[in-house]
Amino acid sequence: MPVIESKIDPNSEAFRTNREQMLALIGEFRALEQKVRDVSNSKRERFRARKQLLPRERIALVVDPGAKGKAAREAMAKRRAAASDLGVTTAAPEELVNEKVPLVIDASGNPDAPAMALNMLAHEGTLLIASWFGTKPVVLPLGGAFHRRRLIIRSTQVSTVPARLSGTWTRSRRRREAVELLAELPLAPLCTHVFAFGHAAEAFRAVDQGIPGLMHTVLDYDRSAAG
Repeated sequence: MPVIESKIDPNSEAFRTNREQMLALIGEFRALEQKVRDVSNSKRERFRARKQLLPRERIALVVDPGAKGKAAREAMAKRRAAASDLGVTTAAPEELVNEKVPLVIDASGNPDAPAMALNMLAHEGTLLIASWFGTKPVVLPLGGAFHRRRLIIRSTQVSTVPARLSGTWTRSRRRREAVELLAELPLAPLCTHVFAFGHAAEAFRAVDQGIPGLMHTVLDYDRSAAG
């Protein structure tokens, strides 16, 4: 096996400068993480009084960092790195080719993804579609293998909740939960691009083209300009 020799000089000025800059960025990220934890802990008693788990606790039950069989499938290395920093186990698509799992949640927005997801499911597995495809056609392999393996495809909720939950999950409660999650979830590191509301078309174009470095766009609505 050939020996790989590093050309990096840890004693050079450039190395020290890069290291200091990277440590500063890591410090900023850790500070944001701590801020999220502090906000979460400040609301713990309120959630306990309502006999609810904190949003972070709910996510932990789903994500369960490091648990076998739970991984986010992501083609882009930068997004995998960001997810890993948030405690999510990630894998490149080629690493999951031979995996058979009980549940796949598709949030890719790629019309080809559901077909690939069905092939990843174990016997009687479930594919949960969180993507919004609009008018894009989606082709699914619903032949013999689909029926023999008794696979399940489920849609997610859009604007309404299941009838069995509608009595307790009122619109005001859903709105309150959404507002609390805005402060609870570590969204800041994921919002990489900001566009004025009037430039929404440019924002959607950037998402569609997958410009380098983009993870999530934010539409900034200037209320003062609206009078």
